[in-house]
Amino acid sequence: MFGDAHLHFKGLCYDGIEDAELLCVNAAERSDWERIRDVPDTRVMKFYGIHPWYVGDWNDNICDELRSFLDDDPKAGVGEIGLDNSRPDSVLQAEVFTRQLMVASEYERCVSIHNVRSEGLIQRLLKIEGKGCRSIILHSFMGPVGSIESFRKMNAYFSISPRLLLKSRENAKLILSKVPDDRLLLETDAPDIPGGFTDMATFISDIAEIKGIEQNDLAQLTLRNLREATQ
Repeated sequence: MFGDAHLHFKGLCYDGIEDAELLCVNAAERSDWERIRDVPDTRVMKFYGIHPWYVGDWNDNICDELRSFLDDDPKAGVGEIGLDNSRPDSVLQAEVFTRQLMVASEYERCVSIHNVRSEGLIQRLLKIEGKGCRSIILHSFMGPVGSIESFRKMNAYFSISPRLLLKSRENAKLILSKVPDDRLLLETDAPDIPGGFTDMATFISDIAEIKGIEQNDLAQLTLRNLREATQ
């Protein structure tokens, strides 16, 4: 049994998902919210939010709707939210990320954060607006390793996706060696899984081999961490 710390509605079909015990299903666009809400699978923890790629859709009505979805589901988180420095709308991204952090903090919910070369600003905004968040999941964490300790102090968890295996083995081993064991999570980001992924058991085995631990031990460790982060 394992926990998948980040996937999307259309990804609820990958090889090995039948062995999952906890699935964190994240929205990207507003149009995802009802589909996620209506998923009957009791293993699913539902996250509602606006991804930084779609911040142009944000408005005050959506903010009110986010509150309504959280009111209706006391276990729901806020995600996928965050910042992406590869895109041109950085000011709007920061505004929308801040608004969603404020709601998550007010409701004391877990947040799932997208970060592309924006860790400094994300940390600053978390310190200002994210103090009430239940926990922070750093989706598809790829470094930099210098940010790990400061994020850890903010009650962050580091979710490793199959993208890490696209790095050199040395880089992957360095990142995994620096993430504290009690803060390590695994995710697929399905359906956005990079080439080379075959099934969850193989992915877990690959990460376990790099870390030098047993596959089952890694699955249980990361499942326990995900429960602590979200429940």
